[in-house]
Amino acid sequence: MATFIIYAIRWAVTLTLLYSLYRLLLQRETFHRLNRSVLLAILVVSPLLPLVPLHTDEPTAMDAVLTRIEEPLMSLSTDANNADATLATSENAVSGLWVRYLAYIYLIGIAAALAVYMFRLLTLMRVIRRSHRISHPIVPKDVHLMLDMRIKQPSSWMHWIFIGPIDLKQNAEAVLRHELAHVRMKHSWDVILCDLTCHLLWCLPFAWMLRQDLVDVHEFQADEAVLQSGVTLEDYEHLLVRKAVQTQILPIMNTLRRGAVKKRFAMMHSGQSSQWSRLKLLYLVPALAASLWVSAQAEEYTTYLNGKLAIQEAILC
Repeated sequence: MATFIIYAIRWAVTLTLLYSLYRLLLQRETFHRLNRSVLLAILVVSPLLPLVPLHTDEPTAMDAVLTRIEEPLMSLSTDANNADATLATSENAVSGLWVRYLAYIYLIGIAAALAVYMFRLLTLMRVIRRSHRISHPIVPKDVHLMLDMRIKQPSSWMHWIFIGPIDLKQNAEAVLRHELAHVRMKHSWDVILCDLTCHLLWCLPFAWMLRQDLVDVHEFQADEAVLQSGVTLEDYEHLLVRKAVQTQILPIMNTLRRGAVKKRFAMMHSGQSSQWSRLKLLYLVPALAASLWVSAQAEEYTTYLNGKLAIQEAILC
């Protein structure tokens, strides 16, 4: 478990570095497909880079930090008596105890976040079971359109679209095209990947900020698809304003009111970003280099870590 926490620290630092530069340079651009790809790349690359077996001759700043917290973290693998004895003989016993307590809090937070997520999935399954499948001319057969009298906020997840009778009667065209865009672009898979990252790094604000940015990009893409289908901008804006005051069903679902309405209005009225703005992608080169440097381990740190692991295995045996 201590090894996982050390890995999570490197993962969090890598994600923070890559995402910070995205937010600084690309967030306001109108290349929605490109922005989505970059955010997904950050989600995929950030947990993989710490696994790359890179070594340096001199210890990095990250190695220096991890070395100071390695001993109390390794004590998580032993029984309480051995851990307390180890920390009692350490000059930094108090700080070591704080590291252990924070590690326990972090692990409990992961368990709680995953439990809440599973509960939301079960709630979603209940919504699917209680709803009735209906048909509509613009909804293809491979998409399940579900009607429920209790649904006030239209939403979608995977290949299911959920709608209430009022929206089906009054706003069917715009609502269904919006949710169909989410389904066709497979936005639910993005959210699942992002939720997994957020739950494992629940104490990292940048992970949740990335999630919100990804949700915003999803809404920009869906809004664009609705306007391209022939729905007028004025009618669609009125619909968004009406839906903005309604309650969302579940955070794991795509909904019409998701994302900041003011930001979506601004994006719908803004012009296309200059093609030269794509050159900002070159920031990925130094960002990846810096991330690799952060993830690299000095030979002496690797020797130290292997020695600690061997000691812990001997204690457990």
